[in-house]
Amino acid sequence: MSGMDWWSLPGPRRFLDGVLERRARHGVVAVSAPAGLAGLNDALAARLREADAIRPEVAEDGADVRSPAHLLGARAGARLGIRSVEDLVRAPELDGRTFVVHGIDPARWRRWQLFVSEFRRAKLEPGLGPRLLVVVPGGLRPEETAGVFGPAAVAKWLGYISRIDTETWAASLAAAPTGLIPRMARAASVELSGWNRGLLEALLGLDDELQFDPRGVLEAAAAEGVGGRATCWEDGLVDVWEDDVRVDTLALLATRRCEEVAKRIWRGHVRVLFPFLDDVRTAIVRRHLPALSRLVSPATPWSRPPSANYPTPPVRIDPFQLELPEIRMVGGHLLSGNEVHLCRKGNALRAMMAHLDPAPLAKVQELADLGKPPTSGFPRRRLAGTGRGAGSA
Repeated sequence: MSGMDWWSLPGPRRFLDGVLERRARHGVVAVSAPAGLAGLNDALAARLREADAIRPEVAEDGADVRSPAHLLGARAGARLGIRSVEDLVRAPELDGRTFVVHGIDPARWRRWQLFVSEFRRAKLEPGLGPRLLVVVPGGLRPEETAGVFGPAAVAKWLGYISRIDTETWAASLAAAPTGLIPRMARAASVELSGWNRGLLEALLGLDDELQFDPRGVLEAAAAEGVGGRATCWEDGLVDVWEDDVRVDTLALLATRRCEEVAKRIWRGHVRVLFPFLDDVRTAIVRRHLPALSRLVSPATPWSRPPSANYPTPPVRIDPFQLELPEIRMVGGHLLSGNEVHLCRKGNALRAMMAHLDPAPLAKVQELADLGKPPTSGFPRRRLAGTGRGAGSA
């Protein structure tokens, strides 16, 4: 595992930067995040320390009986005279300091709501006096939070994780996969995980064969993983990923929406398999291009075999437009046994996946065992005047 911090990924970093931008504009910010967003408080403190070169004051409400103003003043080590919100805002030793408040019980939100309202009224300018970040408790209505802090001062964690973030985090946790099955397994794990960091880390701990189609493992873990949580954003089971509202995979399984889980695995598989099949097709055509060009080309019409499904007038196409079965039709006599099997098995596998079902592992293994046809080699710089590659004999 690398030393990369998840909060340094582009999406989480953008969220933290947005909190700081709101702090600069408003001085008081609501941080709204779903349950289970690991490391949020530490990440806020670290980003503030990086920006201000001074340690922020992080306070957990817990069951403290003191007033919020007294609690924060004592947390910062301010003079004992702080008894009111105005005392806190005007204290010279707190100028420029930032308070981060978290762990507020929803039952105790009312007193913090009043404190925030008074704090906002007491501040003369956003940049003067102490600043306040409040990680609001779950269950608050968005309009309630906006009414207390102001709509522009609410930083809500929603849609900040992108596919790039997920793939980057996966690459930081495990070596880049090589080979068709490991690459398809990694793609399936990314697609299943989406924005869910914990699920991604768990899937990457499986071997390639289980990662390839982990529905059995996930079904066994779904009930425990979801627990009694509702399928909603507040409980950490819904977010936005790839510009779409996305329900957590374990929540889908817990509610028996198995077809959607299968489709996610399918999406992961096709992201790797279809380009692989196209590489196979292109490599075979390139290897036999001179002979294929004499059989089919823009200048040489070719008639597909008769079919009841579509008319078969002669076509004038470039050999690189031939699909895998058409390569066999046109130039089957040119192909090696391995190339024939690649065309046949590759086309059969692609047809299977037209129904949005995950690829069968055994069929992919057969294709992987055949391997890709050899290419023309890695391009090398030409030596001036020789027409030969720099490394050629």
